[in-house]
Amino acid sequence: MSRICIIGDGSFYTLELLENFKESQISSFTNSLILYGGNSIHLQMVEYYARNALPNWLIQIANDLDTALSEADIVLHQPRYGGAASRAKGEQLATRLDLPADETLGPSGLLTAIEIAPYIENLCDVTRRVCPSASIINLTNPLNLSKSLFRLFGNSRTVGACELPELRHKQIAAQLNVNYKFLDWNYSGFNQRGFIFDQRREGKSVWNEFLDSLDQTTFSGVEFNTIESISVVPTKYFSLFCESAKFHNDRSAYLSKLRESVYQELLELPLSYPLSLKKRFMPWYKCAVVPIMEALLGVSKSLITTLNVSDTSGVTRKQFYTVGRDSLTPICMPTILQKSVSKWIKRFHVHEKCSLAT
Repeated sequence: MSRICIIGDGSFYTLELLENFKESQISSFTNSLILYGGNSIHLQMVEYYARNALPNWLIQIANDLDTALSEADIVLHQPRYGGAASRAKGEQLATRLDLPADETLGPSGLLTAIEIAPYIENLCDVTRRVCPSASIINLTNPLNLSKSLFRLFGNSRTVGACELPELRHKQIAAQLNVNYKFLDWNYSGFNQRGFIFDQRREGKSVWNEFLDSLDQTTFSGVEFNTIESISVVPTKYFSLFCESAKFHNDRSAYLSKLRESVYQELLELPLSYPLSLKKRFMPWYKCAVVPIMEALLGVSKSLITTLNVSDTSGVTRKQFYTVGRDSLTPICMPTILQKSVSKWIKRFHVHEKCSLAT
């Protein structure tokens, strides 16, 4: 029996994870699921839902971090430390600076990283004592810097999971009307800030075909002229660096209202997936977290995916890895990029180093 611990389960987003567990190969095995953290009432609601969703699993709530992490095989770290109030503070800071507010980038992301550092340091201390061999999958934003904090606080068994590169790859394949499994690709950059390039089908570049398919229109929020000028496909967050970018710094208020709606729906129908939660697109569980867990637990074939991994200096990059049973093996990929893209990669690297020095 594998022991899976989820830190931050006061979040109703965990219901989406449970639904993905039901559809995965993991559900065929009896596992122990430990829930810890967050609002205690919300946590009990998640536990009740989990018992129904995974009836052959042992579902427990832990009252302290030591108990939650004790002898864990896999830890999913996904708390939003400080809750909506902390996110709102980051939005207010970005608004004063006339910048977009995002908890994973810019001034809001840096403020969040500073505030969550003590929590991650404590978590690393506990994991060293009670589950030193556990694999930790980190989802907490700012994902790049939080992963770096794990490394700087002595935990090298943590990886950051983000669906953006794989999702972008699938979007490109869909645009070309090609099965994504038959489209080779590469990625260079950091979390939220990177570039898909060198897409090939049967060894031949599909770049010109992709540009023609766009017909001068935007692609998932990025202007055609931008894509054409840098000759690669950036992740959606690249639009924040464009002068024409529009932003609304009120995400925390929207998510607070959504959380309250989900809570009310669960009160009425505690075993039904809340309709309000469907308004929140959460591809990271299906596209990243669950496949990684399946591979680490050995219930599926090895997985080739991108992971956020820190180097010895603490700087975290997104790289290709083969994930197998209790193993992570880096894959060396060519990263020959145009000068127009290389300058962005260098700029992002400097940004990471400066953020870590803060």
